[in-house]
Amino acid sequence: MDLKHHAEKMADNIYNYAEYEKSLERLLAISEKDYWTQYVDINRHQVNVAKTYLWVSVALLGTYFTILGQYNNYITTVACSILFSVLGVVSAILAFGICLYAIPARNGYKAIPDQSWGEFSLLSNKLLKNKEENIYIKVLTNLINKIDKANHHNLNTNKKRALLLRKTSWVLIASFVFSLLAGITSTISTTINTTSPIKETVMPDNNDTESQNTETIPDVPTPEGPISGGSSDVSTHSQDTTLSGSIRLTESEE
Repeated sequence: MDLKHHAEKMADNIYNYAEYEKSLERLLAISEKDYWTQYVDINRHQVNVAKTYLWVSVALLGTYFTILGQYNNYITTVACSILFSVLGVVSAILAFGICLYAIPARNGYKAIPDQSWGEFSLLSNKLLKNKEENIYIKVLTNLINKIDKANHHNLNTNKKRALLLRKTSWVLIASFVFSLLAGITSTISTTINTTSPIKETVMPDNNDTESQNTETIPDVPTPEGPISGGSSDVSTHSQDTTLSGSIRLTESEE
């Protein structure tokens, strides 16, 4: 028995368990730091960025509606301005929706233990009861494996949220560009309409038209004209009428 025990001791001396424990402890410290970075720091940073994007989208919407209310006559007169204005408003609303959807973690964050931290103490107790060797190393290994799985899950969660936030930034930039194009097109159209000569079409007055079509009439009374049935013979004697075939003698002739 002594020889067998001695042989086992010699075999144990072949493996450097002390250095292996130190390496596991170092890995545990790094993985634990990475876990809290993904779970706390990056999570908090992404939420703050999402809140900023929400405020930017709301500010853009407020600015757009204010401009549309004040300069509606200039913007709605050009088809391109109307199109770019609609695209700018829709992009801002879409950015607000994407950002609002991205704030809560879609996949959630995974804790290190599956149920609670008591499972690690239970594992240590089982190893002790089974008279296992290198209990500390086995517990460290199990803990590192749990942290590694949790980090992998949390990293994917942060990646998906980061992708949504990146899309939100692109949509916000597109909304701003659309608004600039709407302003430029409306300004160019207004400038062209202002500098181009304006041709006025003079419509003839109804009174002038009637006066042109109506003949002019002199402002004098109209005579009655000839009397119907009258004779055209004129007599030189006012009273006596000479009878045909009779001779009138005067006193001198008698």
